[in-house]
Amino acid sequence: MPADEAAFEKSLNAMTKKEAIAAAMDLYRKCAAYETARIKNSRAEERFLEDYQKMKTELSEAREKIRSLEKQNLHLSGVQVIQSKSLFGRSSEKTGDILNGSFDDIPTDPVSEDAEEGIPSGSDDGGHGGNRKPNPQKPASGSRGKKKPGKRKRDLSGLPSSEVYEYDIDELNRTFGEGNWWFAFWHKHEQVEVIKQTTYLKVTYTPAISVGLEHDLISIPYDGALIPKSLASSSLVSEIMTDKYALYLPTYRQEHAMERFGIPLSRQTMTNWVNRLCRDLLKPAYGYLCETLKTASHQQCDETPYMVVNDGLAAGHKGYGWIHRTSELLEGPEIIIYSYENSRAADHLRNFYGGLSCHISITCDAYSGYTAFENDSPEEITLGGCFMHARRRFVVA
Repeated sequence: MPADEAAFEKSLNAMTKKEAIAAAMDLYRKCAAYETARIKNSRAEERFLEDYQKMKTELSEAREKIRSLEKQNLHLSGVQVIQSKSLFGRSSEKTGDILNGSFDDIPTDPVSEDAEEGIPSGSDDGGHGGNRKPNPQKPASGSRGKKKPGKRKRDLSGLPSSEVYEYDIDELNRTFGEGNWWFAFWHKHEQVEVIKQTTYLKVTYTPAISVGLEHDLISIPYDGALIPKSLASSSLVSEIMTDKYALYLPTYRQEHAMERFGIPLSRQTMTNWVNRLCRDLLKPAYGYLCETLKTASHQQCDETPYMVVNDGLAAGHKGYGWIHRTSELLEGPEIIIYSYENSRAADHLRNFYGGLSCHISITCDAYSGYTAFENDSPEEITLGGCFMHARRRFVVA
């Protein structure tokens, strides 16, 4: 028997019955307190284990989410939206195109710009080229010429690039054995990635303020609306205008495209937005650009016909789009103005250039309307002919 048990037994034998009962009750209360504490500790330990397992699961999920986000970020960091090239590029009119054309289609005066009708339907250069003949020096359609080395690299040199190294360490270790392999070199693979636009509903809250002891309610105004109480935003309207006027996408097609993005926007609403914002926001800028353009010493001007559905005249009326722009002889930002008129009359030139404060030179074609305008204002206007139109006469001769 251990010494402490023997001592305890000896102390019990020395006690009276009453003292033994008191000692036993004291021991019982201590045992009960110890049992209560043990139960509490056991429950706390169970809660701790539950919290630990929960935290372990959340940590595992967080790590997996971080890996997924890192992979997504790595992908998105190397891809940017590719901007489309301008549709209004330089149109080429080569001497060979004129020589290869049918001379029967060339007007009596190849420089004349006064004729409004009779443009050959098969011509794609304003009626001066006629029907094209095959170029013997150009490969036939469908045949592929030999590519020059480095052409792809030059073609894609303007794009931003992202380098992605793709490998799986765990899979390589399982396949070849850990420590039994190494990277010798890398194979290069190239693809062009495109990320389409993101469309979302932007919800902006502005506060109503309770002021003073009287609790007067004052609403803070919202200045971010292009059109009050409408869904129009600057990005949405600019997208509509770009599709309509730069990509020539009719509003009914834009309406179907909006539906695919989950936007219930009718073509009539889009048209109303464009008309209203052009009048309220763009017209002052248009007027400023017109006045600034008239101070440029060298300018270029041209006009082209197109059919108009409804401009207050008969349906299918042929209107004219006039273009005025600064010359390449001038430094600084270019100014390009488009102006619609119902006719080709020189009255547009007189109205547009009215109130000139300096002498200007205008490069244009041989349309007689420009000559009439110059004769009316010889002190303010000097015309410069287009070399392309002059060259036609030499080619025909």
